[in-house]
Order: sequence, then C-alpha cells, then structure tokens
Amino acid sequence: MEAASFQRSVPMTAFASLEISELDTVSVRELPRLLDEYPDVKVLSLDCFDTLLWRRVHKPTDVFFSLQQRPAFARAGLDAGQRQRGEQLARRLAFVRTGAWEVSLRDILRTAAPGLDDAHLAEIEEEELQAECEACFPLPAAVALLRDAAARGLEVVIVSDIYLREPQLRRLLAHCLPRDAYAAIGRVFVSCEHGASKGTGLFERLCRGGALSAADTLHVGDNPNADLQAPVQAGLRARLLHRFPRHIADRMEDQGTALRLVDPEVERSRGMPSPWHAVLARLDLDAEDPVRDLGQASLGPMMHGFASWILARRQEALAAGQRLKIAFLMRDGHLPWRACTALAGGEIGKPVYISRFTAFAAGFRAQEDIDRYLAMHSRSRQYATILKQFGITGAAADEILRKVERAGGGHDAFVAQVRAPAVVQRILRWSAAYRERMRRHLVAELDLQAGDTLAMVDLGYFGNIQRALAPMMREEWSVGLLGWYLMCYPQAGAGGERTALIDRARHGEQTIRTLIPFMATLETLCTTDTGSVRDYADDGTPVLEAQVIAPQQAQTVARIQDHAIVFVREAAENAPTCTEDALRDATLAELVRLLYLPSRGELSLFQSFAMDENMGSDIAVRIADPEQAIADLRRDGIFFSTRMRPKLRRNLAHELRHCGVELSLATLAVHRDRLSLRSSDWSLREDGLTVLYTTAREATRRAVAAQATYDGFYRARVPLGSGNAHVGLLFGERHRWLQLLQARVLPVELLSSDQEGFDVRARLIHDQTADHGDGLLECASEGAFSMLPAGSVPFAGSLVLELVYRPLLGRMATPAGDLAA
Repeated sequence: MEAASFQRSVPMTAFASLEISELDTVSVRELPRLLDEYPDVKVLSLDCFDTLLWRRVHKPTDVFFSLQQRPAFARAGLDAGQRQRGEQLARRLAFVRTGAWEVSLRDILRTAAPGLDDAHLAEIEEEELQAECEACFPLPAAVALLRDAAARGLEVVIVSDIYLREPQLRRLLAHCLPRDAYAAIGRVFVSCEHGASKGTGLFERLCRGGALSAADTLHVGDNPNADLQAPVQAGLRARLLHRFPRHIADRMEDQGTALRLVDPEVERSRGMPSPWHAVLARLDLDAEDPVRDLGQASLGPMMHGFASWILARRQEALAAGQRLKIAFLMRDGHLPWRACTALAGGEIGKPVYISRFTAFAAGFRAQEDIDRYLAMHSRSRQYATILKQFGITGAAADEILRKVERAGGGHDAFVAQVRAPAVVQRILRWSAAYRERMRRHLVAELDLQAGDTLAMVDLGYFGNIQRALAPMMREEWSVGLLGWYLMCYPQAGAGGERTALIDRARHGEQTIRTLIPFMATLETLCTTDTGSVRDYADDGTPVLEAQVIAPQQAQTVARIQDHAIVFVREAAENAPTCTEDALRDATLAELVRLLYLPSRGELSLFQSFAMDENMGSDIAVRIADPEQAIADLRRDGIFFSTRMRPKLRRNLAHELRHCGVELSLATLAVHRDRLSLRSSDWSLREDGLTVLYTTAREATRRAVAAQATYDGFYRARVPLGSGNAHVGLLFGERHRWLQLLQARVLPVELLSSDQEGFDVRARLIHDQTADHGDGLLECASEGAFSMLPAGSVPFAGSLVLELVYRPLLGRMATPAGDLAA
C-alpha cells in the first residue's frame, strides 16, 4: 500500500477480481528467507510503503496532522483535511487532462493552495518530506531481505505508487534505512514520474522499456492488485506480503473509532498512532483462538505501553537522585510487574501485597481518618464489612450490630456506635499494630528504609491506597510515596506524587469517567491467581483470603497473560521507537476498544469471568452475562442498570455490545458527556393498551401507554390502586397475536428497586384468548382480554402491574406496536 490517500476512491487498478492462495503470500516472519525459494532470480523488486517502510500512524493521511504544526504549511492556511482534498482534486484534474491519475506532490500542493509561489510550495514539500521521515520506519524483516539480496549479488529496485519524485523518495529511504540496507538499493521507479501506477501499467512500461526483465524479477509488496496481480500480469513473479489477518486490521479500525470517541483532538490536531502493527505482523494470530488473540493483540500492547511509561518514570526518578524502590501492588499489579520485567530485561521492582483493605486498615491514626472512612462507606449499610475494616470482628462486632438494630438500624446509629471513644481507641490501637506488620512486609520484600522513595504501581483509579498511606509513611517511616497508575484522577495538592499514563491533563476527565465503570474487565486480566491480602503475620508474611474465583478462570487468565508477555518481548526487540504521547494514545485507544467494542471471541471469554470485590469480603461478581442482559433489556430497556441489582454484572458495556453496537455507543456517550437521559428518552415508540377496572359498583376504562424497550417488546405499568378491582387487559383491541413475557405486581415505591415483585401470569384469566405456551397469546376477537382478579397478590398499599409483552400481529392496518397511545 502506498502513500496516496486517494487510492481507495479512484480506479487505480484494472483488475476486478482476485483469487489469492497461500502460495502467493509471504508472512513477515518468512520474508528474510524468501529468496531461498527463488535461486534463479536476478532482480528483487520491492514495494515501498507498508512493505519496506512502515509508518508509526494508522493511516497515511494521519501524517498530514503533524504538518499542521509546521510553519510553511500553517502559513499557507492549510490543514490536514485540505491537504487530503487537494490530492483528490489534483488526481481528478490529471485524469481529465491526461487520462492518468498520477500526480506529484507539487501538483497536489498547487491544487490545495492555489496562488502560492514556487518558493513557498518548496518549503511545504520539504516539510511534508520531513513529516514522512519522522513517521516512517523500516520493517526489520524487509531490511533482512534487502541484506540477503545484496549478499546474493541481486539487483534491488523500488517500485512505488507515490506522489514523491525519485530524489525525494531516495531521501526518505536514506533517512529511514540502515546505511548498508540503503546501499543495496539500485534504481527507484515512482508512479508520478511514469504516468502510471503499478495497477494501471507501470510494470508493463518498465519491461517494455528494458528497465526490468520480467523473467528475472521477483516483486514483493502488500497490495493484492498492485503488488501481486499487476506484476504477474506483466510476466513477473510476485509474492504478496501478508501483514496480519483480517480481524487484526478490523481491530485497528476499531481502535481509531474508539480513540476518536473519547478524544476529539484525534483527527483534528493529531493523527491516530499505530506503534505496534509491525510487532503484530510477526505473531501467529488467529481469531479462532480468543485466548491467544486477547493476550497478544490486545492485553500485550496495553501492557507494553504501560511498562514503557513506567520505565520512563523510573528513569526520571533515578536521574533526580531519588533512592527509589518500586512496589507492584498485588493483585492487579501482577501483570504490569511481569511486563516491566520482560521489557527491561530484569526486575525493576518487587510485587508486594497491599490492597485497599490493608491500606485503610493501616491508615487509621486519628479520629479524622475514621470519620473519613465512615463518610465514604457507611451509607452502603454493609455494617459487618465496615467493622471488619476497622478490625472489629466476632463478639465485639455482634454487640455493635445489636445496638444498631435496637436503635432502628439506621446509618446515624451505626456511625454513633463506631465513633464512641472506646471504639475509636480500639480501632487506633489495632491499626497501629497492623501498619507495623505491613512495614515488616515492605522491608522483607523491598528492603524499605527511611529516606527511600517508594513508587507504587497499580492500575488506578482514585489513589485511595496512596491517600491512606502517604501521610503515615512520610511522618512515621520517613518514606516518600509516589503513585504510578495506568489511569487515575489527580489529587489536589499532591504535586507530581500521583501520575498516570491516562490522565486528565492529556486525555480529559471525560475519558477517565468513561472508562472507570468498566475497568473490572482489565483488572480481571492483570490479577494474580491468589486471594486478596487481609493481614500480615508478625514477620510481614501476607495473610491471604481464600480465592473465590473459579480455577478454570484462573488458568485461562494465566494463559492470556503468558501471551501478553510474548507480545511485550517481541515489542522490546521489534517495535519502532515512538514518542511517549503516541504510546499513551495507542494504549488508551485499545483500552476503550476492549471495554466498549470487544470482538465476538473476547465477549465469549469474559461472559464466563467473575471478580471479587477485594475489600475484605468474599463477594464475587460476574463480568458480563449477555443472556441476562437481553432479558433485562426486554424488561427495562437500556436503563436496566439503574435498578442496581445486587447481582448486577461489572461490565454492562460488554453486555450491550452483544446486543447491538448502538447500545454500547449510547452507554459510552452517557458516561463521557454525563447525559441526563430518562428511560422515556430512549425511544418514542409506544403501544396503546386499554385497561378495564371493574368493581361491584362501577366499571371504568383507562388508556395506558406501553413504552418500547428492546427486541420489539414493550413495557406497560398499569396502576392497581389497593388491588381491590378486577383488572381487564384488552389486548384484543389492537393485537391478534402477542407474547407476554412478564406480568408482575409490586408496590409503587419498589418500581425502581431490584425487587422482583409477585409473578401473576398464572393468575391471569384469559377470555377469547388462547394461551399457546411460553407466553404466546392468540386473541380471537377485538373483545379478547386477560383479567387479573381482585385480591390476587399478598401486598398492601399502592400497587402497580408491570407488563412486558411483544406484539406479533396487529389487528388494525397500523403495524402492531407502532401507534402512539
């Protein structure tokens, strides 16, 4: 593939169809020894872009965004979009005038910015060439092929579809290639100087003119038409460079989409970076192996980005003269620790067992610390868990809980009991002993001493561990505490003590809040296969909770992690040098993609995963349950998560991606932009339902609007009052066939809760309505109805009947379920 951004929209080739076999292709790994298969070849012809030279950006047009920062380009009033449109128009003009699409860079710039003098155009040409020099890097496998050709005495030529003239392309090649590799290149042929692209006759012209001998030449490139069929048509032998599978190319497109969704500056002020595609090209990736694919093509790149960032922070700290010790917090710091070790070629720190539970436990030094914890957690009403955090268990905890219950069980009563002076002193004594045991753990693992600076590495996100421990470490241990996170909110007054790869300064607070609700997905992949730490023995040995995650999940995660480290090691040897900001953006892009736009294979893995809460409890929560999500969507629509069921899963975005990309994108927008949407905003479609209320004294009719939810279902909420009237649901007025999924009664005040209510489907009396099973109802006439008799439920107060049904065949001309009530 060459640099011209216009190639996808003009007929650059005359070949309408192409069948490619494995014998026609060569992988990146096979490329260095390709010439072993062609002992009689005398000339090696190479495509340039995406074969010999690759770019550090996703698309060729992403290079244009760096041009916007250069003086001559900016002085001309140009931007990346105008540069791209200028190329399109220049090619169309060339075709009108000459019948060929080929143009030079000067032609493009003159069309994009008419009126500029030659001197200014030359400045811009030079800037674009410099931008390409910065963006391009040589593929190591292609360099090895060049060297092999030189060693065999072969002539090497470059044949490129490009708007750069030969001297310009030679400068680019000389800048990017090792000196000996560039010296192996002889002649260079560019389409703009020959009036034809490879797909429209360039090879034929070169052969007819004697520049190439078809029988002696092997051409290698990555474009099926331009680099395989076109040279074969001209009599050359050719091999197509297979860079990576289709699903990896699709994933790269999704990464670009994901980054644009959270960062509006992408493709406005900067392009989409692509630091890893040359590494991915070396790996044996298969969409049918989701474990390998997730580890090597998703988790691995993110860990490489994070590890690179951590090593840069380490270098800065050491350069500043800090006596640095690095602690990777178990459990989520496990994979970052392995990634840093692989990238650095040895350990730069140690894994240590510190969790939110242990950090809070060690951090209660005064009443203020206790009050802060109560303010953060007591309204959850998980009183036993909170007491455990304070070191109060057994009979002492039972006594406090009994007093709270006798006082009405309210939040205020619990807080008063915990803040009692005797309880406060007990907590403070317990915490002092606890943090001494924690100190011994850190001394044992890191040889932590007074005067050290301790850098804690974790995924993030609020810095609660660092906030709980930093004052104590500074004042009692004389140890400075840094936090290095994958993603984290800043802390006011913390200066540079808390930093993150994904931070508010570069990526905005909206990006962080878009990701945090669903980060359990990544945590599950980074963790160890041990339980969470709950205490330390007297010698500092961590005391771990029992593992609540299934062994099969732990084994799968271990395999995924091993594949991720395979990628990190490959990247250490073969990834091009990139700016730190490019790695940060690329890591963010893949993280957003994984959380909101996962592949089918990734979804199949995560729906079997669970994670524990890591706060001294034994609660395990599923990551995703797509089938349950469908049931919830049918009942409540996209806002089903507002019911906050105790068994709610941790990644709703994954569930919604399974159901439809529009749902996951809507979820992203709600979190990113804090959209204040109500359930009634999702769809304006309604179905009308007439309800007949009958008592001994009167009968009244009422129209109820059923709101569309999902999969063609509608939800209607029928007021029942105290439940002392017979309620007739006149389905037959509008429907011949429908599917009744749910009919439940519950008090009005519980509508938004997680309570299931009372299922009354078995208590409905059908008149002129045939029940065919599984809720499938056939209404024989307009008068068909289903009745809920008075007194059918064991509830008092104001009640509501919630119906969920799907119209299948309407009675009227208007399609069922498509008429506003």
